Amino acid sequence: MRKMSHISYFSVFVLSLTLAICVTISGQADSAPPKTKTVAGKSLKLLGTALREFLFIDIYKLSAYSESGDCKQSSVIYNSEIKLLVLAMKKTIPKERLVSTLKETFMDNLPQGKDNSELKGKIETFLSYFSNDIKKGSYVEILYLPGRGTMLKQNGAQLGQVTKGKGFADLVWRSYFGPNTCCPGLKSDILKECKSE
Repeated sequence: MRKMSHISYFSVFVLSLTLAICVTISGQADSAPPKTKTVAGKSLKLLGTALREFLFIDIYKLSAYSESGDCKQSSVIYNSEIKLLVLAMKKTIPKERLVSTLKETFMDNLPQGKDNSELKGKIETFLSYFSNDIKKGSYVEILYLPGRGTMLKQNGAQLGQVTKGKGFADLVWRSYFGPNTCCPGLKSDILKECKSE
């Protein structure tokens, strides 16, 4: 009986330790994003963070940053300043699905009544930089630098070339914060959090 008791206590101890480690790791993965980020020597302010869900499944957590921290919707989209979107992946997404979803969203947000052939070409090139599935736990960053363009990064490594032109940056931010947003819940939650600060 004593031997069984010792085994039981040891099993409970190991199980408790394992659970504690799992909770710690989970807590680190879900830790709040920093309130500021330094990019190109400039301090960016966190506008807000929101969770992208589909059919009750967590897809990614989006954090939006800008130099000014201006919460006005038009400013968030169109201000010519350093701006950053960070997608913290909560689920592995096949490359093909991500590319098709982003393409549909970008196309829905093209300027109306204009020749968008150049922007459409930039969309195709930008999306071609995704070469692998986006793994759970990874980070995708979309960074706009005035005078240079839009940069795509995954886990800190740049993917492809810089996509030049403010028009493309406006398209990206309009896709998240414009009237034809891909994600009304994200847009609402981030702008609400921004204004409540």
